[in-house]
Amino acid sequence: MTAIDHGRCPMQCIIPPYMTDHMVEHGDEETRRRSLELIAESSNVRGQREVRASIPQVSTRALTIGRKQISIFDAQGQRSTTSRVRRKTESDPDTGDAAVDDIYRGLDAAYECFLQHYQRRSFDDRGMLIDATVNYGQNFGNAFWDGEKLVFGNGNGKQFNRFSGARDIIAHEYTHGVIQHSAKLVYQGQSGALNESLADVFGILIKHFSDGITVSESDPENDDSKWLIGVGILMPSVSGRALRSMLRPGTAYQDPVLGVDPQPDHMSGYKKTDADKGGVHINSGIPNRAFALTARAIGGKAWERPGEIWYQAMLQLKSDAQFVDFANATERYAGEKFGFNSKEYGAVAAAWSQVGVKLSRQLAGTRSLGSAVGADADFDAIIQRVAEQLGKKLVEVVAAELRRDGALLLREGDAASKPVISKKKVAAKKQSPAEPVPTQKRKTKKRTAKKNS
Repeated sequence: MTAIDHGRCPMQCIIPPYMTDHMVEHGDEETRRRSLELIAESSNVRGQREVRASIPQVSTRALTIGRKQISIFDAQGQRSTTSRVRRKTESDPDTGDAAVDDIYRGLDAAYECFLQHYQRRSFDDRGMLIDATVNYGQNFGNAFWDGEKLVFGNGNGKQFNRFSGARDIIAHEYTHGVIQHSAKLVYQGQSGALNESLADVFGILIKHFSDGITVSESDPENDDSKWLIGVGILMPSVSGRALRSMLRPGTAYQDPVLGVDPQPDHMSGYKKTDADKGGVHINSGIPNRAFALTARAIGGKAWERPGEIWYQAMLQLKSDAQFVDFANATERYAGEKFGFNSKEYGAVAAAWSQVGVKLSRQLAGTRSLGSAVGADADFDAIIQRVAEQLGKKLVEVVAAELRRDGALLLREGDAASKPVISKKKVAAKKQSPAEPVPTQKRKTKKRTAKKNS
């Protein structure tokens, strides 16, 4: 299938462009019309965002207040993101509009999870206002983060249900705001795929956090029900279980209109493409699986130790980070925080290996060194023990050199007890034809013997 070149989705959209492309080419007339409207609307939003970005201004939505404030705007079917505010505080009663109330609770869960477990307050860690718009447009089949706020449509009525009904989707879009204000990952190629993967990771973690879901390595390998992104988003008529599977990428759906889930689960299946910003929604399946495998191996509450490792590693990334950069960052943090012989470190290292992302040589050396000094030692103890080991190694090297020169040392005897003979005297001795010293010694011996007699 030839990708439709409409330059859309620079915002972080939950529905990838390749899925919309397939709907245009294989859907009925109504599906095609709604999909083309979605493409046009996404392009329109992109244009508005670029215009805003080109004008120096202070956005009121970027103000920080140091405490949680979530505002839900109701577009009431219009294409506006700044319409009537329906809910602002926790004390506000439910509105009776499922979209409004579900979004508020979902964003509240996202805020609390990041605050309680990663000590982060809102997108920017300074209490930035959290704004979201629901009931956006007519038959708008997508949800996105536009750089300032979150926007949720109610689905197209044929393939997609309302997006406000899935807590992981809400948290996914929330996480895009966090990434924008932390790692600032370029939305292209592998860095863009990491952007999408991190949004999926924290999307599913916040769902686990709010629902109290735990994971285990004993969970059946073919049971990925805890790792599905967007359960309930697909309409009953669609042949599929969700938008993506983090544990089993490439198996979420297979539908005549939506197409076949294209995500790879290993670097051997990495897709090189110009579509989808270099495959940001496609290749994100690789780091997604790495996280799911890590969390299963560690077990328990995935938003705790596994989530901490992923979050702290994200903070270390450069904007153009590649998969190997992120893998190295997760392994480094796991080793330094939990120990290089720990269950956590082993889980992280094994997971990246299973998806074909190789550990860098530099980190491999760190892992080896960490294993040598032990997992439970503190940093000062590690330095001391490494120094001792290096000292022993140097002694061994010196000893080997001394053994090689042993024959010479034995011939010269104890060099410290003998007088030093200059090079000039040695040379003169070699060049002189006479042997005065031995002669003198013989005469001295005869005189001594005669005297004694």
